[in-house]
Amino acid sequence: MMYDTTTARVLAEARAVALASSSYHDTSPVDPDVALREDIAALAGHAPSAGTAGSLLNIAATQPVPLDPESMEPTAKPLTDLAAVRDHYRSHPLDGAGVRAGVQSNGGTVFAVHGTLAALRAWLAEFGAETHQIISEYGNVLSAKRSYSAVTPYVQVSWTPPPSSGARTITASGAGLLTAHEQLRTGRGENERALGSTAWLVWTVAPEQRRLVVRSRKLGKGVDVVGSPGVIPWYLRRGDGWTCSASGMPIAGDVPISPWLAAAVGATWVSSKEGKR
Repeated sequence: MMYDTTTARVLAEARAVALASSSYHDTSPVDPDVALREDIAALAGHAPSAGTAGSLLNIAATQPVPLDPESMEPTAKPLTDLAAVRDHYRSHPLDGAGVRAGVQSNGGTVFAVHGTLAALRAWLAEFGAETHQIISEYGNVLSAKRSYSAVTPYVQVSWTPPPSSGARTITASGAGLLTAHEQLRTGRGENERALGSTAWLVWTVAPEQRRLVVRSRKLGKGVDVVGSPGVIPWYLRRGDGWTCSASGMPIAGDVPISPWLAAAVGATWVSSKEGKR
């Protein structure tokens, strides 16, 4: 059940009175952002991206960037705190929320590979796979086996149609994206349309002694890297009902970036104290 801000505050006051009358003294520190979080939650009904923007700050320590839902271009500078999130989405409720690629305020690096699902499948198959051959003593290839290299876990940002459209989407991780068409049990035409939709595969790399630097550039036919200074959409809803949303938060895991992935996107390592290494 959802409550508006006034109701939430009334309930909080009632709880405080009840605790006081029972001689219970709450000594836990007061969270200064409680009221701001309640205000942002109350915006969810008419500003659907406000909650995502707040979560990017609270959970991922990443400053959200307001986006125009049609052009996906920034409409303001990154929002640095919850008060800025509340104020922006109160006055611009239809704006989406995105993440600026590159080095974040917490020191981590966020980048994405963007393209149609069909193009991303082809890119993973080309750069994320190795061919192992058995050669005879005469130099002939006796057998060849193709295997996929380990893919660093990522967040997928993709489009979802409105419920009434009947369109299909594909969501898969790692090598599963290469066979994702098996999820679709419809006609060939619908499969092709689904594989023609665009998506972003987003990686977040934790800082160590060195920082990963990734620049925006074209990788190949229909595939490009979204690095600094690009922006990755995280949640937005267009006027026609289509929604672009991420499958998680940009939080670095314990798995280091795959060497083949770093090489494929042209990443470099930089030390803030010693310069490029």
